[in-house]
Amino acid sequence: SEVAEEFAAKRGMTVPQMMKDKAAMKDLALYISPTMVHESEHQNQTARAIAAGTDFKKFSKGSSDPYTRAKENLSNTESAKHMIEYCAKNGGPGCYAKFNALHADNAEKFMAGGVEALDTLKAPLYPRIDSFEGGTAREFKAAQTYAVQLTGLENLQRSSPAKMTAQQKKDLIEYRELMNTRFKWYTMSYQENAVNDAEALAFRKKYGTTGPGL
Repeated sequence: SEVAEEFAAKRGMTVPQMMKDKAAMKDLALYISPTMVHESEHQNQTARAIAAGTDFKKFSKGSSDPYTRAKENLSNTESAKHMIEYCAKNGGPGCYAKFNALHADNAEKFMAGGVEALDTLKAPLYPRIDSFEGGTAREFKAAQTYAVQLTGLENLQRSSPAKMTAQQKKDLIEYRELMNTRFKWYTMSYQENAVNDAEALAFRKKYGTTGPGL
């Protein structure tokens, strides 16, 4: 691949020569490891979606899990965390030089501003998924609307159940059913990203960031 060729060239080697050099191959494995973590997280996302019956690519009917920038945020977060954790145990920020400059920048932005900073940094790379497209956009908007309405009704049920009208009670049941069937992917995505944000914040605190967002 181009990555291997470029990596070998920087060491004055050809790819076949590099493949015979255990130290160089070990360095290459480390160099591409953030990309491997990134793609592994995408595979995990697909596995979770399939297990829940919301796989976007497989299912054309029922609940589906649209490809959104939130998925890239999850993968980019895991990739950055991998690199930061490795360097924390192997020489600190100085070891960032062992990785692609793009990955080093991701890690620095993540530590400084968390998932939101990564999203801002990477958004230009995903112009086609900045928002949902076509029917997916309408589906997302509908899910978002129902989620807001459901939250309002659930809050009313908790605070003043006696004040709920018959229609509101009926809507509450209907909206809960929708969010657990047709819009199950939205509920899962929302919960998944909430967990990711919390874990990212805890990770940044653990590794001593002094950046914003804490």
